[in-house]
Amino acid sequence: MTTSATSIAVETSFRDRFGAAAATYSKSRPTYPPELYAYLASVAPGRAVGIDVGCGSGQASRNLVDHFDRVIACDGSEGQIAQARQVLGGVKGLEFHVTTAESLTKLADKGSVDLITVAQAIHWFDLPTFYAQADTLLRPGGILAAWTYPIPSFLDEPALNTTFHAFYQSLHAEGFWDGIIRKYVDSLYADLPWPYPSLDPAPAPWRVERAWQRTDLDGFLASWSAVGNAKRTQNRDVIAEWADRFDAAWPKGKTEVKIEWSIHMKVGRKPE
Repeated sequence: MTTSATSIAVETSFRDRFGAAAATYSKSRPTYPPELYAYLASVAPGRAVGIDVGCGSGQASRNLVDHFDRVIACDGSEGQIAQARQVLGGVKGLEFHVTTAESLTKLADKGSVDLITVAQAIHWFDLPTFYAQADTLLRPGGILAAWTYPIPSFLDEPALNTTFHAFYQSLHAEGFWDGIIRKYVDSLYADLPWPYPSLDPAPAPWRVERAWQRTDLDGFLASWSAVGNAKRTQNRDVIAEWADRFDAAWPKGKTEVKIEWSIHMKVGRKPE
């Protein structure tokens, strides 16, 4: 296993950015289409064991159980795992652990795992340590897959798109996003160091649509780490600061708008 010389240890100790807002995170973040999980099952060398790392409140974990006998879901956030257990604790074949990405080898036997997934989280990891842990657990031919999504698009709502992008860029301008971490997301993981040869052809992006009410917009923004950083470092409620601008951009007479995310996956296979 090799990684680029530019690999960066993003985190050296775990800081729980999302645990306090676990319920909001669970409600506001996108779920992923069934075709995504079917694709992963089709390229994995077996369907015995999958590990979902940085699982949050279990958005991806629940669907992996439809394809794998045992799914081990882990996150360093006690709040996120508590939320996941509350909602998904009775699902057969699914187990949750408070474990960071850098401590995976305690969860399964060496060389026993068919698939390791990371949904919208790998940019937070200490990448060299995580990749070494994943390599230990994956069987030969095992699959490592990580996916991300850019900010959503408001379908047929140009004023909302303009305001949303302006809000997003304001968080960049004020330094509330976490540097290289957000750079990986903005590049759709194209710049993310990667330990294995990528599958060819790479999967095409998946599309996820959802209907949002005005409160759903605020809920999604509240799940952003940059919004939390503004509150933590400057005691600022940036959502409230922008409320009038979002209200003005919201289409008159509509209670709901359609939004879309595109899901972009990086996937590689451990050499046989």
